[in-house]
Amino acid sequence: MRAIKTISQKVGNEETGSDILIDKILSKIKIAMPAQIINFNGNSASVQPLIKAKVRDKHGNVTNRLLPIIEDVPVHQYKGGGWAVTIPVKEKDECLLIFSSWDFSSWFQNGGIQNQQHLMRHCISSAYALVGISSEVNAVKDFNFNGLEIRNLTNTTKITLTDEDITLKSKTVNILADSVNIGNKTIIDGKDFVTHTHEKGYQGNPTGGVI
Repeated sequence: MRAIKTISQKVGNEETGSDILIDKILSKIKIAMPAQIINFNGNSASVQPLIKAKVRDKHGNVTNRLLPIIEDVPVHQYKGGGWAVTIPVKEKDECLLIFSSWDFSSWFQNGGIQNQQHLMRHCISSAYALVGISSEVNAVKDFNFNGLEIRNLTNTTKITLTDEDITLKSKTVNILADSVNIGNKTIIDGKDFVTHTHEKGYQGNPTGGVI
């Protein structure tokens, strides 16, 4: 006669079965993962996921598999209200992939309200790239905790904004404008721009030096 299982044995088996089922479902759902830019065309990119997937074969052996390169991934840029802040995304830049719960290929091609082309959820091909998420080894060095900065990673060219000042650091500054207005407290090389005077000029040097 077959032994009757106790309630605890039955519940334990059901929980184990549920866990296996949940794991299988979750393994098919893509939410987010880090990736690396392969190439960028100004609006979308090819990206390489940087986390290998663990795959179990029918014998129970687990291997680490590199996920394929994802093509035509929209890349986030700050844009709105007729303005945009762009960054020159380069090969090997790190990014965070967000996988859409709906297929957006029709919208990406045409904009506006569109029908789904494919009935799929959280698919690896439906990803957006948020550039700027970094690993520790690629974190921004000399981070300014006291102000906003637009800068290169070598910290040789930057604009720094704090509560009191705006500081510009660069080898050269090019101003392309129809007109430039300078306030009456402008200091150039330690001299007040509005009230400064010059030494008496001499032949060949009509203006003289700044006093």
